[in-house]
Amino acid sequence: MSSEQSVVKVHYHRVRFLNELRVYERLAGYEVGRIGVFRVPQLLGHDVSRLALEISAVEPPFLIDFGKSRLLDEWERVSTEAFERKFERVFSPARAAIAS
Repeated sequence: MSSEQSVVKVHYHRVRFLNELRVYERLAGYEVGRIGVFRVPQLLGHDVSRLALEISAVEPPFLIDFGKSRLLDEWERVSTEAFERKFERVFSPARAAIAS
């Protein structure tokens, strides 16, 4: 673990630990330190065998619980965009008919 002022968060559920780890890694890749007015801790370390994350200590207001978060991978993003385009193409005429 690091020598910085930090918090160790230990998970009970492996899936939530892995989800949260992925979110912190993605946020670090984009150098996200804030989401709106909320501060986001930085991932300082992790231990998969202990389901533990070490994150930087931050002052309120803050967001630290990403255990139930889910990231879209490239395939899901492309699939979602394709679905939205098809949905619009199918339902736009119906909306126009209702509006008139």
